[in-house]
Amino acid sequence: MRHAIALLSIAVFTAALGGCSQDTGPYGGKSYNWYQTHIKEAKAESAWCGNQPNALKIDSCTLAGRAIDNAQLNNFFKNDPSQDHVL
Repeated sequence: MRHAIALLSIAVFTAALGGCSQDTGPYGGKSYNWYQTHIKEAKAESAWCGNQPNALKIDSCTLAGRAIDNAQLNNFFKNDPSQDHVL
């Protein structure tokens, strides 16, 4: 009886771990703030996500993409040529 319970416990534990293991790329599992301060790594994560059929379901893909978009937007406004000709 103990042997059966031990085997059942191992099976349940293995199944639970299998459900938790999601491949999230080279820099997966980071926060949005982390991607904002590590744009090079966010771009690598985004490149990895580009090859994933379920990228929209992977949080790190969404967060890295948002951080890259935000950085590009900030750079656009920093380099706005219309600000060079203030009257």
